[in-house]
Amino acid sequence: KTGVISQDKIMSFAEVCHQNGIFLKINTVVCRFNKDEKMTDFINLMRPKRWKVLQVSPVKYQNDKEFDAVRVSDLEFRAYVERNREGLNESHTDLVSEDTEHISDSYLMMDLRGRFYSANKEGHKYSPHILEVGVEAALKEVQVDEEKFRRRGGEYSVKG
Repeated sequence: KTGVISQDKIMSFAEVCHQNGIFLKINTVVCRFNKDEKMTDFINLMRPKRWKVLQVSPVKYQNDKEFDAVRVSDLEFRAYVERNREGLNESHTDLVSEDTEHISDSYLMMDLRGRFYSANKEGHKYSPHILEVGVEAALKEVQVDEEKFRRRGGEYSVKG
C-alpha cells in the first residue's frame, strides 16, 4: 500500500525514537517543487538530532533526462537553507546543508543487493556483491573522496 503518511504517524515514530534513545536524522532534498517551503515548525516538532538539507543533484540514468524540470539554482538552495535556519531550535537539531558540489564523490552507500556504491556527476558506480568478493575488494571498486567526506561533516558524534 502506498500513499501519504500522516503527520500523526510520523510524530509517533519520532517519539518512539526519542523514548528509546534512537538517533533521528531527517534528509530533505530541495528541488523545484519544494524550494519555497518553510519546514522549521515541523522539524522543531520532530526534534531530529541532524537535519540534512541536500540540493537535488543529477544522477546519470536515473534523473538526468528530467533534471531540468526539478533543478534549483545555488541561490534558490541557499535561500531555502537560510529561510529554514530561522526559528530552528538548534539545541535539538543540527542543520547540515549540502549543495551538489559537496554531495558528488563524498558518499559511500550500500544498496539492497549488498553492493557498495558511490555517486558522482557521471552516475552511480557499483561494486561487486560484498559477500562474493569481500569488503576490501568491493571498496576498491568505488571512489569516495575521504577529504571531501570530512569537509562536508560526514564524521560526527551522535552523543548529546
